Amino acid sequence: MMKINLLKILALIFLLVKSIGMTCAQDQNKYVHLLGYIDSEEKVSADLIFAGQKVYGFIHNHFTGDIPLELSGTLLEDGKIVLAEVHTDETIIEAKLLDEVTLSGTWKNETGELRPFEMSVRFLEGSRQFRVTAVSSLQPLYDQPDSPVAVYESVILSASGDTDKTSAEKLMTMIYKDLFRLSTQTDALIMLKDQETKFFEQYRSNNLDINTKENYQYLNWEKRKLLSVIYNDKDLLSLKLHDYAYTGGTSGLSISRYLVYDFVTGKKIAPSNLFLPESESRLSKLIRSSICSKLNIDPDFSLSDYGFFSNEIPVSQNFFITSSGVGFHYNTYELAGQETGPLSVFISFEQIKELVNPESQILRVSF
Repeated sequence: MMKINLLKILALIFLLVKSIGMTCAQDQNKYVHLLGYIDSEEKVSADLIFAGQKVYGFIHNHFTGDIPLELSGTLLEDGKIVLAEVHTDETIIEAKLLDEVTLSGTWKNETGELRPFEMSVRFLEGSRQFRVTAVSSLQPLYDQPDSPVAVYESVILSASGDTDKTSAEKLMTMIYKDLFRLSTQTDALIMLKDQETKFFEQYRSNNLDINTKENYQYLNWEKRKLLSVIYNDKDLLSLKLHDYAYTGGTSGLSISRYLVYDFVTGKKIAPSNLFLPESESRLSKLIRSSICSKLNIDPDFSLSDYGFFSNEIPVSQNFFITSSGVGFHYNTYELAGQETGPLSVFISFEQIKELVNPESQILRVSF
């Protein structure tokens, strides 16, 4: 109910000017790669996207070696940034952006302790800069104060700075193909605006003839495609596209797709590039064990008894790398139904060191 009331208020605001589509001013949009320390001793890094007032991305404590935390929040007028963990909504970071290059504040650890940290924008050799293009808009279904509304939000990154032109073009071709499902590459802003237009056209064509009073809660659509950086170092890049859509019904659908790219070879990396051919069975067992631990399932029990489609877990081709290990992601309905939802499993380099191909790109990262 609160969500519906909020959408009504937003609709009233937007209806004052009929229908407004807002593209984030490009000088407000940026990607920052931050390096620093907690308590001046624990190395940390962050890859954050600024799209208007929205801030989101990944922060990684290298000292603990855990999976990077995915955070989202807001840039306030005084430069203060508040970031919450996306899966729990718990505030993790409260900081201030100083002189556009230094982020200083407190980091809440797992025990609830607030620890001081400071990070600065640094693009070392082997890391790449990116230009951010973002579109965000809200439009009513029709021009009345009680109209349902639809929200569209999308972000894309384009390689910039001193990135080799050929490598940059190959990467962008893969981003358009693998993450945005587009066969041809066009200007980033034109592409996002075109997708925005099609979304609102579909919104109106599907809903204008539906009884609003009886179906109001199903008529507030959302579409979000947010590209973010998980790892950017050693000439290797891990990207995530968070794709969320609600187009009526009982719930929305969230899909995460990943792209791991090697700037040295100009090629996309697959798990088969990282691991020995004979290691698949052992890797599959590691992933299965991690899933059991995460869901508090006895590893000797059959996963089929817990709603999984099979007792065996395949090695996902949808994966990412960090400075500490490799993550494997399974979207909803890949392993189990909606009750289980999406699953991400993180395997540390220590766990997989015997499985790594001696020519693997991740040997640049660790070991």
